Amino acid sequence: GSTVLTPWGYIAWELGGASAFAAIAEQDRLRICPGNDLLRKILGDRANLILLDEFLLYVENAMALTVGDSTFGKQVLIFTQRLTEVVKDLPNTVLVYSLQASVQEALGEEGLLQYCGQIKKGDKKAIHRIRCKC
Repeated sequence: GSTVLTPWGYIAWELGGASAFAAIAEQDRLRICPGNDLLRKILGDRANLILLDEFLLYVENAMALTVGDSTFGKQVLIFTQRLTEVVKDLPNTVLVYSLQASVQEALGEEGLLQYCGQIKKGDKKAIHRIRCKC
């Protein structure tokens, strides 16, 4: 079987199985965020509910892994930004992710918490859709 290394690889595998994962396998192996077009292809027109739970903790841990001139954590943040951009244009897809409820829970990563909050604020259309559907 395939070894999945990234959130984008996991989403592809869960939504489309081996064929969807194959489309994103190289980006998964390299831990490099895929582009919007590839994410749009993976999500397609079907109904999708994507839940990213404990997101900030995952990003914090991923910051420790170097990926080229970046880190895996930065790649995950870029992925999340791109995913929100793609989801806002797909009427059958909803993205929900959880962040720590307070700065105290962010384990000293207040800047990261603020950045993640900005991703959320930047996509008011998708957030409105999430509130309506959940």
